[in-house]
Amino acid sequence: MNTIEGLSHLIESTIAMPELQFGIVGTDGIAVVGTNGYRMKVGTRRPHGCYLTRPQYINDVEIIRDPTHMRGCTDCEAVAVCPYSVVLCTPMTRGSQTVGVAGLLGMGNGTNDTVLKDKARWAQYLAGIAATLGRYSQVTGILEARDMTDKMLENTFRLSGKQGLILAGNDRRVLRLNQAAKAMLGQGGEQVDYNRPLDTLLPGRVLDQLYDAEREEKNIVLRQNDKLLSLSRADTGPLNLAGAIAIVVGEEHQIAPSRPKTGYPPAIPALDCIIGEDASIQNVKGIIARVAGHPLPILIQGDSGTGKELVAQAIHNLSGRAARKMIAVNCAAIPDTLLESELFGYERGAFTGASSSGKRGFFELASGSTLFLDEIGDMSLTNQAKLLRVLEQKQFFRLGGQQPIQVDVRIIAATNAPLAELVRKKKFREDLFYRLNVVPIHLKPLRERRGDIPILADYFLSRCSSVPPGSPWLMEEEVRQVLESYPWPGNIRQLQSVIGYMAAMAKDYVIDLDCLPEAFLQPDSPSYNRDGVRRPTEKELLEALGAFGRTTEGKKKAAEHLGVSLATLYRMINRFEAKT
Repeated sequence: MNTIEGLSHLIESTIAMPELQFGIVGTDGIAVVGTNGYRMKVGTRRPHGCYLTRPQYINDVEIIRDPTHMRGCTDCEAVAVCPYSVVLCTPMTRGSQTVGVAGLLGMGNGTNDTVLKDKARWAQYLAGIAATLGRYSQVTGILEARDMTDKMLENTFRLSGKQGLILAGNDRRVLRLNQAAKAMLGQGGEQVDYNRPLDTLLPGRVLDQLYDAEREEKNIVLRQNDKLLSLSRADTGPLNLAGAIAIVVGEEHQIAPSRPKTGYPPAIPALDCIIGEDASIQNVKGIIARVAGHPLPILIQGDSGTGKELVAQAIHNLSGRAARKMIAVNCAAIPDTLLESELFGYERGAFTGASSSGKRGFFELASGSTLFLDEIGDMSLTNQAKLLRVLEQKQFFRLGGQQPIQVDVRIIAATNAPLAELVRKKKFREDLFYRLNVVPIHLKPLRERRGDIPILADYFLSRCSSVPPGSPWLMEEEVRQVLESYPWPGNIRQLQSVIGYMAAMAKDYVIDLDCLPEAFLQPDSPSYNRDGVRRPTEKELLEALGAFGRTTEGKKKAAEHLGVSLATLYRMINRFEAKT
């Protein structure tokens, strides 16, 4: 056991309160010493704005009661989810130099009461520990070395020029990022705050490879914004950066656009528009990449709102037909009596009210391109027979026409209906089903890929145009828990709408529980939750909070005890506090 570990155990035993943690944070914001639960923070950057990262604001011993409501804590990026009920902190010095901050951090109302009842003794205790540890060269040496390393890194990143450099902690959060890396990763002039999750800059699969110390292949090539980027991991061992990695970003070369310039807007990079890391989504991307270049019919099946048209567009963008616009038709939105003329067109005089010049149908418009037939399961058996004929013969007649029209069209069909079951019920032609189902693609509903919900939520937030540069969104953890637990009957489309609503309701770009649509929390009735179960009374709420505490963990236990969701619990607390 080294000196620091020994001191940590000694401090832990003298405090003798598991809910009261001791920690030391260097001037670079990295925790270097911790007891009890704070030991898990060692090696990670603490939240920007946290008192323990701001020694310049601390005089002697600072006591912070209920950090979530202290004026000095409003700048902390984690204030909304701070688990501590009381914090004592004091600067650590060596000579005249400040090398870090030592702190006692209490969790739970019991700890809060214990510390505040005898705050003078605890303040004296903390000051004594800081002074004692200040005499241990191993502790102050590490802090001084980290301070020196921080200054060296600052200088290195400032002078790095065109080479992109990223320094990230073992918690996969940004410690340093230079301008060149920001430009290459498409961040432009945006401010990228320290402690930002690294997966907002690079895909998770790439990070897994970069953090794999045993991986032999050093370079990773990533396509980003019509560029090929080379990513490699550099050794930071001599700098003692507690598991941090340095990522060197280089630009391999410009990639030619995936399609020639036309009158149409440029397509979104084919696979980049399909967001998600679930295994099913990765499998779909693999199928798209393999079949896009072959003119085979494709049948996409999935619930409404799962992104079927997005997948069809990605297939088209990767195909040799991408120079022409994909034609999308919603078969359910066109009355069956009009669908034939819309698909195949008509000659002049074909029917009363027909245009005197006739009209080209969707098949003609899509010749040389892709025709996307959405909601194919809603097509009548009569029109199914005509569609089958076009697929087999590559030609058709306009309504009222005498001459066959040859077309070269790639068909992608989609439906949220169970086609195989419709075939058994004789409501969908079996021969057409097999013609369309050459390459089947199934999209899982969002409720079956919950791991992608926060990824999609962050993606949709990033596309909200109302945010000025340098003002990143902050979504509170409780909101994320609500989003991840919701069943999402409308799938991705519903999630996108909800994110747009919350962004409009947010104040200062912070999304909290009050930004959620009312339907997510509880119905109009004050007595029952959305499952029809009786909601606890205010007395029961206060008793639960008194028993389990008002920390995040305590509120989770209180919600479980009361049989309500965490979101409902927070709304009940807010309404009760508004009353009182």
